[in-house]
Amino acid sequence: MHMAFDDEGALYVTDSSGDTRKAPVQLEEPSHRVLRLVDCDGDGTYDESTVFADEVPFPEGVLVHEGAVYVGAPPHIWKFRDTDGDHIADERTVWFDGGSIENCGNDMHCDVFATLLDAAEISVPKSNGKNPVRGMSLLPYLVDSAVQPIPERTMVFELWGNIGVRKGNYKLWSDVGRNYSPDWPALAAELERTDLALYDLSKDSAEEHDLRTKVPEVYAEMKKELLSHLSQINSDYPGSTSSAGNPEKSKSTKNKTDPEPSKRPSRDQFFRSRDRNSDGFITLKEFIGNPKGRDMPALTKRFGKLDRDGDGKLQREEIK
Repeated sequence: MHMAFDDEGALYVTDSSGDTRKAPVQLEEPSHRVLRLVDCDGDGTYDESTVFADEVPFPEGVLVHEGAVYVGAPPHIWKFRDTDGDHIADERTVWFDGGSIENCGNDMHCDVFATLLDAAEISVPKSNGKNPVRGMSLLPYLVDSAVQPIPERTMVFELWGNIGVRKGNYKLWSDVGRNYSPDWPALAAELERTDLALYDLSKDSAEEHDLRTKVPEVYAEMKKELLSHLSQINSDYPGSTSSAGNPEKSKSTKNKTDPEPSKRPSRDQFFRSRDRNSDGFITLKEFIGNPKGRDMPALTKRFGKLDRDGDGKLQREEIK
């Protein structure tokens, strides 16, 4: 539940319906709401409740600014307005398009720190300790009521082997497992030989249609950009020993033998990496992960052997 007051003291509260269906289904059939609460007689108790906006997907934040109500509801930030004074939003627009609802965090995390500092009238530093501060303040786009659009940027996200790129309408993504983070050279090497999935989020928000072979030029460009980004990590940190920008070091590195392969993950590590929805079980789909280039029959057979009770789910103790 999230809430925010307007200038007249009305309280806007996000209200969850309790829907627990899969995210793509909820996106097609949104059932959450934003309520407007008013204390009419000033006794400290709300007397009036109005459904300000309904059919809202995943409300995760609300802000009232210059007569508009902004609601963070992945994959978008919505802008709601009541233009006729009946306390019900009759105008709703997508103020920020996050595109996807899976494996991306809505591409906004890097901007939160800079926005909060800007709102507190604190200059955004170039670095936070040794870490360069990336991202941009979204405050100017709030102040002008979203008259000017947020500029398009290439965004890279990575979390324990879930890694991808968002650029325009396209998202490039893969799950390569937890063995590599934060060994960036090893991760880049694994991605180099991995077929990633490519989605057009403007037409496929549920990420069901892989376009890797349909638009190979987009795929190649975005994968190249991702690998370039990984090669630059730590290069701008003070005291960095990265070989980025140092041709001699890079050249000498190429002549060395490949490093020993990463150790096989423990049972707990494997279980955590595959149990993506943290429900305590691993389904066949979670067990297989990214099916591209993998031996599906062999993996399915392996899953069947591990699933000793035949319920279609693997518990931690069933993993060998």
